[in-house]
Amino acid sequence: MGKITMVFLFTFAFVGSELVASQLYWLFLFFLTVALIVNLVLVQYDRGRVIAFWITVVLLVIVYVYDFFWDSSPKEKAVFYIPMFLELILLLFGFLLYAFSIPERWCSSVRFF
Repeated sequence: MGKITMVFLFTFAFVGSELVASQLYWLFLFFLTVALIVNLVLVQYDRGRVIAFWITVVLLVIVYVYDFFWDSSPKEKAVFYIPMFLELILLLFGFLLYAFSIPERWCSSVRFF
C-alpha cells in the first residue's frame, strides 16, 4: 500500500508542477486522486491487488505519454524522460533475470560462500 501511495504522490507532484499550463491539468489531478482512493480500497483484497496494479499502470502510462508527446519541451525530454527510460530498461532487465532465475540456471557451479 505504501508503494502505491508513493507512486501516486510522485505522479501527483509531477502533474502539479509540469502540466500546469495544460488543458487537462484538473482532469489529471482528479483522476489521480480518485484512482488512489480506489486503489487503496482494492489492495485490501487478493483479487483487488491485480486490479489496482493495472489501474495504476494504465493511468500512469496515460499521464506520462500525454506529457511526453504533447506537453514537454525537448530539454525536458532530455533531462527527465531519457534517464527515466534508461532506469526502466535496467529495472526490466533485472526483473527478467529474477523472474527466469538466470543466475541460478547458468551459473550453478559458481559459489560465493
